[in-house]
Amino acid sequence: MPPTKILHIIDSLDLGGAQTVLLNLARYLPPLGFSIEVASMHGRGVFARPLEETGTPVHSLSPHKFFPAYLWNLPSLLAKQRFALAHFHLFGSNWIAKPLCSLCGVPALVSHDHCNDIARHEKKLALALDSLTNRCSSLVFGVSKSTCDFLLAHENLPQKIVHLLYNGVDTNDFSPPTQDRRAAAKRALGMDPSRFLVGGVGRLVEQKNFSLWLDAAAETQKTFPLTQFFIAGTGPQETSLKEKAASLKLRDLSFGGFVGDRPSLYHAFDALLISSDYEGLPMTLLEAMASGVPIAASSVDGLKEILTHGEDALLSPPGSASGFSANLSSLLSSPSLRENLTAAALQKIRSSFSAAAQAESLASFYRELLAKNPPKR
Repeated sequence: MPPTKILHIIDSLDLGGAQTVLLNLARYLPPLGFSIEVASMHGRGVFARPLEETGTPVHSLSPHKFFPAYLWNLPSLLAKQRFALAHFHLFGSNWIAKPLCSLCGVPALVSHDHCNDIARHEKKLALALDSLTNRCSSLVFGVSKSTCDFLLAHENLPQKIVHLLYNGVDTNDFSPPTQDRRAAAKRALGMDPSRFLVGGVGRLVEQKNFSLWLDAAAETQKTFPLTQFFIAGTGPQETSLKEKAASLKLRDLSFGGFVGDRPSLYHAFDALLISSDYEGLPMTLLEAMASGVPIAASSVDGLKEILTHGEDALLSPPGSASGFSANLSSLLSSPSLRENLTAAALQKIRSSFSAAAQAESLASFYRELLAKNPPKR
């Protein structure tokens, strides 16, 4: 039988964990009998080319965010091609593209909630709009139990449509490096291969709290002055974060911007610090675990859901620079601790959080849903 055509729609293909999830699905769903296409609500972004390199067609529905060409380009795309199912990632696609797909007669609609976004706590209109459009969904996936709990408790969605779908990492791409490979990766970032390097990866936005990350770095350097730091990511806070780093007189700190070669990025790190105020299940975490990087993280949402303090990571209360610094100091002081944490984390990834397993689970949901909502011939 010909493969079943699925359209994934996402707000943008710029830097983000949801985009990484989508790239993994584009790699692993086609062998399971699904033909995948991706539509970006606006622009192409850094993930467009990697998606196309998998053989996935990519459609940009509007040249930029504030020009609503998607209002006519999406219906036009749906009229030209018959998709059996549309799968929506992030708010814009959920609020705008989903109603359009429903009006255009797409048989099945699936939402993918990637984070317990605090905006829905603070903005009642956003919460109401998300709840309303999610009720148009045949299925709503949460990337962590806490995300699913949020959807049930705050959006009052029917329990039968909300399902847990953990993110997965492509272990063909992400694996621990040799010592020589780690040294080469550090040199590629302009860092000293003989010195400890703490990394941070993510969008430079309020949620990730890189301001606190810098406070923890400054505190750590007081005890371990030779420690190096590297932040990979872009976002609206980039200028203010660089100004803060200068005011803290942080030494050996680099802002790397967008780094396309993520496997080599993690190979350079001796530890990863995640200072987020809230999370779903970040791909940064899973990729670092698969790459043998020890984790120091805030004990929030999806992070504390899958990590165990002292077993596969070191956790501290959110908002605590001293807690982060203490955990970094423990990692700096004890090679055996780093080795034990990374071994346990790698085992957890291989047993429970692979991209192939995530795609298999999603394919099963697709098949069950499409059996109830068969596409029109």
